Amino acid sequence: MKRNYMFALLLLPILASAETLNICQGPITYKLPTDKVGEIPFSGNSSFSAMGKIYELKDGDRIYVDSSVISSDIIVTFSDGQVMLEIPGDIASKIQSEIDGTNVKITAEIPVSISVSGQCSQGQFALKATEPANLTVKNLNISNNNDAAVSLTGTGKVYMKIEGENFLSSGVDSDKPTLRIKTPAELLGTGKMTVTAKAAGEKAIKSNDDLEISGGEIIASVSGNAVYDSTDSKVKSSACLASDKNLLISGGTISATASGSGGKGISVDDNLTINGGEIRVVTSGGMAVYSGSSLNHNYTGNTDRLNSDMKSSPKGIKVDGEILISGGDINVKTSGNGAEGIESKTTLTISAGNVFVQAYDDAINSSSHMYISGGNVTAIGQSNDGLDSNGNMYISGGIVRAFGSRSPECGIDANEEGGYSVVFTGGMILGVGGNNSVPSTLASTQPYLTSSISVSAGQTLTVKSGDEVLATFEIPSEYNPSSSSWRPAPPAMMGPPPGGMPPMMGPGGWGGGPGGGGPGQNGGPVLISLPQLKKSSSYTISNGTTNTTATAK
Repeated sequence: MKRNYMFALLLLPILASAETLNICQGPITYKLPTDKVGEIPFSGNSSFSAMGKIYELKDGDRIYVDSSVISSDIIVTFSDGQVMLEIPGDIASKIQSEIDGTNVKITAEIPVSISVSGQCSQGQFALKATEPANLTVKNLNISNNNDAAVSLTGTGKVYMKIEGENFLSSGVDSDKPTLRIKTPAELLGTGKMTVTAKAAGEKAIKSNDDLEISGGEIIASVSGNAVYDSTDSKVKSSACLASDKNLLISGGTISATASGSGGKGISVDDNLTINGGEIRVVTSGGMAVYSGSSLNHNYTGNTDRLNSDMKSSPKGIKVDGEILISGGDINVKTSGNGAEGIESKTTLTISAGNVFVQAYDDAINSSSHMYISGGNVTAIGQSNDGLDSNGNMYISGGIVRAFGSRSPECGIDANEEGGYSVVFTGGMILGVGGNNSVPSTLASTQPYLTSSISVSAGQTLTVKSGDEVLATFEIPSEYNPSSSSWRPAPPAMMGPPPGGMPPMMGPGGWGGGPGGGGPGQNGGPVLISLPQLKKSSSYTISNGTTNTTATAK
């Protein structure tokens, strides 16, 4: 039963003990329990106070009592015509709400729970929280042509729970990310959220603070090409998921697809930690290079001497800080010119998990040392290295399969020309392609084999000691030896060739440049290291049709 009240009296007695007092002011309804309100003092006919909040009445406002249930959440419901709010009366005095058409902003000074749902073709939900906030998005479908569809700001950590099936999108002219996060946040839940950005150089999900993903199914995609920012004098590219600080992935499912030039699947300015979850990244855009007054979106020339601000290469996962992988299932594929799979600008560590990378350029790259102590790692570099460390590469455990291109590129590449080395102390290791780097220090305690035997996609490579099978390596079907192939190192020259001596070759072996097995190391395209190997002992390597013998070093 609904009861309407007149307000000519100085006091409004609330007699019902199990009903709800509804105060409706435009699209906002405040819900108060009548048994806790007591008598409401009025100031004339225009305002009154209840549960710590002063309500200013206007024409069209309504107050009534019914038996509806009061939620502990602030409830936000979108439609194309309007957005409706329900706010519990006990927290109303600490909540500020602003509604402009179908744009709503909530500012909370206390811990708060908010539930957002509905559908809107042009709108925005914005939350500014100074204390921890629980935000649930459930069956929310919202687009914004010129701003973020969902914006989270403040200093309080926001726990964004994903339920049902949600869609967030932004238009081709938007200069804001679709999901903008400027506060510490965690994405969790069991639902699905699809986030799309179409504008050039824009982000689907952008965090300016620490971000954790622990649950939910997140599908993020960007299709815009890179842009040249004349203010910053820099080429900037789109990214499915970007963080200015640290990103932690501990659960959930992430699918990231970038199709524009220079596009990134995941881009992190500080450190990336992956402890769990499933991650799928696909990029297909080309290299973006700004030259003169134009931006080339599929540059195929040499970029080594170009200013880094004038180019943006596509990458699956790009991290300026450390990459730490201790779990999860990671699959990265990149196909555009210059596209690396996983790149750390400092160190990269893999201790567990499944990692599969197929890249046009380096599959897995670190600007400093690389550490692999566990997990199952497959790295395929179509036109460059499989594993590329610009410092030492330490492999102490796990299963490692690395496939590179022709010399001087290779399957396993430590920065030997810089005085670094690979160090094998454990693990099952296979390197294919070019002149693989081999250990050069006493720190490496696990013997290795080298062979010129060829391998191809779908084959099984077997290592035997007599009749005992020590290891088998399945060659992935994604490995294409016709494009990711090798040429065996030439025999040592016995004298000047006809026509005189060739130009000086670099320390990378035949062909010069970084990444080869070093001067005089003509080990061929296959490198194998196993815990069972013993130095100076002979072993048989078979590719299914051919057998060859190699001696452990």
